Amino acid sequence: MKIPVIRAFDDVDHDPIKDWIPEDPYDIDICIRFSIGPSDEMGIDYFDGHFITKNYEEEYASYLQPRYFLIERYSLPVILEMVTLFIETCSRPDWEQTAQAIGKRLSWEYEGYHSSN
Repeated sequence: MKIPVIRAFDDVDHDPIKDWIPEDPYDIDICIRFSIGPSDEMGIDYFDGHFITKNYEEEYASYLQPRYFLIERYSLPVILEMVTLFIETCSRPDWEQTAQAIGKRLSWEYEGYHSSN
């Protein structure tokens, strides 16, 4: 089984994300890029996670993509725990299957890619 782990994360709008404090933690729309790879290998793939608060969801519901995580308020430790718990449920026999399972909630960089071979 390939057990996925978060190796790194960032957000281009809030760099460094670890130091960012929003004006209103209850009105958030943020995308975080996660570097996730199998625990027994060095490689990673990129997955983008979309996190919004209830206030934001109510105001912009008609514009939202269907794949997002709803959070009560912005808290990076809570987001990291949420994603860690989710990806732990995605272990599969090989990395491609694992990445596809993760891609059900996080946008995978290779989503929809088909090899020409």
